[in-house]
Amino acid sequence: MKRRFAAWLAVAVLLSLIFSVASSIIKLKSISVETLARKNMQEAADTIDQFISEQDSLDSYITREKIFQKLLQAGLNRFGIPFVMDDSTRFIAHPLGEMRTLLEVGYDNNNKALIELSYDVINGRPFEKDYWHINTITKQWSNEALLRMTKTGLLLGMSIYDGKALESAEYQTTLRHYYIVLILLCGTFFILLCRILMKDKAVFAYPVILLAMLTGIISSYNYSPLQSNIGFNSKFSFSDEQKWDMKRLISQSSLDAFIMDYRQKSEKMYSEQPRIIPTGLYIHNADFTNPYTIRLVGTLWQKYLISTENYPKEIADLYFDDEFDKKGIFTGAYVENMEPTDTVETMMGDYPIKLYRWNFDIEIVQKLSYSLYPFGNNEIMLMLSSNDFDSNVILTPDLDSYKQLYPTDQPGLGNNFNLKRWNIYSSYYAYAMESYLCSFGNIAMQGINQYPELTFKIVIKRKFGDLLIGKVIPLMIVLLLLFTILFVRIRSDGFNNIIGCSGLFFVLMLDHINLRESVSADQIMFFEYCYFLSYTMLLLIAITSFDIFKRGESHGLVVDTIIKRYFWTVGIGAMMLIAAVHFW
Repeated sequence: MKRRFAAWLAVAVLLSLIFSVASSIIKLKSISVETLARKNMQEAADTIDQFISEQDSLDSYITREKIFQKLLQAGLNRFGIPFVMDDSTRFIAHPLGEMRTLLEVGYDNNNKALIELSYDVINGRPFEKDYWHINTITKQWSNEALLRMTKTGLLLGMSIYDGKALESAEYQTTLRHYYIVLILLCGTFFILLCRILMKDKAVFAYPVILLAMLTGIISSYNYSPLQSNIGFNSKFSFSDEQKWDMKRLISQSSLDAFIMDYRQKSEKMYSEQPRIIPTGLYIHNADFTNPYTIRLVGTLWQKYLISTENYPKEIADLYFDDEFDKKGIFTGAYVENMEPTDTVETMMGDYPIKLYRWNFDIEIVQKLSYSLYPFGNNEIMLMLSSNDFDSNVILTPDLDSYKQLYPTDQPGLGNNFNLKRWNIYSSYYAYAMESYLCSFGNIAMQGINQYPELTFKIVIKRKFGDLLIGKVIPLMIVLLLLFTILFVRIRSDGFNNIIGCSGLFFVLMLDHINLRESVSADQIMFFEYCYFLSYTMLLLIAITSFDIFKRGESHGLVVDTIIKRYFWTVGIGAMMLIAAVHFW
């Protein structure tokens, strides 16, 4: 009676822990980009409203530009694209100085969400619902939010990014930890409940529950495949900056915000403003020459001013002219071939520029992790920088050259881009803040600190089909054959069982060695634990068979029965615990 009461008490405790962890997950996920963006709009609304009310006329281009700069100063471009419009959907402030109304933009782009929002505004209907659509500027999934300002009666709006593309690795790691704890608690709860209700028959339910737990733990890693980093230390509370990785450049607005922030920091650190070189690349094809080296073939381009004398000072001070030395682009890459293709004079906005293009064929050694093989994600990271360390120069992605910028739309990759045995999940630009403990020969520099190095990342996931056919199915057949040996209890067959176990061990060992050689991993891979568990099972069954062979069936019967009864439970349970530790 006391044992039964203790079991039910444990069930109640587990249930309370499950609710506690689930509520923590809900609370953590409630910190959304949209929540923060709307809060930011409410905090800035009065300041923007007061500034607009002080303007003499809202029809002049200069006034509209001042209003938009005020929106940027209020930080409204951190999580989206801010704008101001009136009740006729005419824009008062817009990042592109748009002269069309929102309704006209909607019709011109056949955007049903913008058309619906426009009519809601014109007809005075509430606009508190979601208006998800592909943004006409950033070409990414966005939601429109509006807030009416009290003094002027104008509408402060923002096209809010889909925050999934901005979640930081630290936040994703913490969320994954919560999911793993929740899965372990739920699995233990059901195992204990089965034990209470089904008693001895519960042993048949254990493998199913443990298999479900194993599947859930592996799936938890794929919560957000945009980030492939594996974290082992996590915190359980986040500020706005910690949850969102603002160095990911998924829109022109996010790039402008980063450049503005870095120019202010550069002024303090180096007493000068940085100058930028718009740079873009398009990768046609790629292939792994070995597990850690990838070959990339594609096109690179850069934009330069024709001559700084013919441009306004703010433009001439920001961009390099055609005289700049164009050397050194790919960091840490072995350049097989990089040939200039053509030079074109074109326009960048309202200003003439000179465009340079190169075809490249390079090999890059990547720091890939195979510890979660065959699961998990990896990143191919192409780093771009200038070799001119004496000039305060940074490369910026030429985002205007891409039709789609959302990571899962794979900007910068060719339509026929394919990587053998890998699925391409996403691609995007980002800045890696590098600090060099070296002056590169110029003592006056005293090392470069927090330099934004432009990176182009491709997130890849291994295809599971090859492994399923070549490794998993043969391994399962070996385990089934091993399980059938348990049903042979005749003393005269004990020695044959030992020989059978030896043969199976030889097959598994060769397969294991082949896996290690093909992947060339420098750590123990997750899938290898399947082999280690199989070796253990083989050894136990061989010992039991030897005991039966030497002393008779009755002596080895107890151990034999226990192994047979818990063969799958122990095997799957051990893999589940290994997965929990490995995927943590």
